[in-house]
Amino acid sequence: MITFSAQFPAGLHVGTSSWSSPDWRGSFYPEGIEPADMISAYARQLSTVEIDSTWYRIPGKSMVDAWHQRTPPGFIFSAKVPSIISHEKYLLDCEPYVYFNNHYAGYAPGSVELFSHLWNRTD
Repeated sequence: MITFSAQFPAGLHVGTSSWSSPDWRGSFYPEGIEPADMISAYARQLSTVEIDSTWYRIPGKSMVDAWHQRTPPGFIFSAKVPSIISHEKYLLDCEPYVYFNNHYAGYAPGSVELFSHLWNRTD
């Protein structure tokens, strides 16, 4: 199993585009790890992660709360902007964007670290 023995420099956040890849069992994660335990194991090694699922839908408060409970203080989530904003509406008439920002701002201060929004454009 991969572990990082070197410390990353202060202020440098290293992460990946997901935490739930089953292919990582046996290399990054222990062999028999349950999907619900992957975020905790991930957060013991890396300090940030992209939330790829926000591309498809904005997660509910209970899901975000569960992520927060399974990660240490200061762990940073980078949410991918929903595809409806970047690929379907092309930033026009994007009331959901306001909701997307307010969705995370509505949590108690410090309950979830949202470092950035990731914009995914392919054309």
